[in-house]
Amino acid sequence: MKTSKVMAFVGCVCLLIIAVGCTPSTDTPVVHRNGEPDVLGVSGEDVQMNEAIAMAQRTLDGFALALENPQPNQYGFSVKVRLEDGAHIEHIWLSDPVVGNESVSGTIGNEPLDITGFEFGQSVEVPRGSVSDWMYVEDEVLKGGVTIRLLRDRMPPEEKAAFDASVPFLLE
Repeated sequence: MKTSKVMAFVGCVCLLIIAVGCTPSTDTPVVHRNGEPDVLGVSGEDVQMNEAIAMAQRTLDGFALALENPQPNQYGFSVKVRLEDGAHIEHIWLSDPVVGNESVSGTIGNEPLDITGFEFGQSVEVPRGSVSDWMYVEDEVLKGGVTIRLLRDRMPPEEKAAFDASVPFLLE
């Protein structure tokens, strides 16, 4: 039940697909999709986002250890990866992740916005360097989710409160 709550969150919250490098603007454009999660565009030159991605990469081994030996109080393991088709780039959350020495694999958790050749429910494998975030819930508290935290911190107070009320975990 807990895993399905988190995966429902992964499938419906606006922060879970980030199109990086698709816009030169420093604003965060939002694409609203009927029946799909919103998509936030983030510039490829966004220094804070690039730092968050670098942190996720540096801490990926810790996530992999937790994933290999999940405890009863841990659930909702997911990894966000960079997918591209030559013309577009999207960072999309994968469910059922597997972290190897050279690659990461899982199942695409959302319908992509612009990239072609990828679809919801498809299994994919990408190099470890394509990881842009990871997350799981432990004792009802989000672990990882550095890009989620960054985008949440950028929200106006009323949006932040609505976001916090919509997710099945706490952010410390």
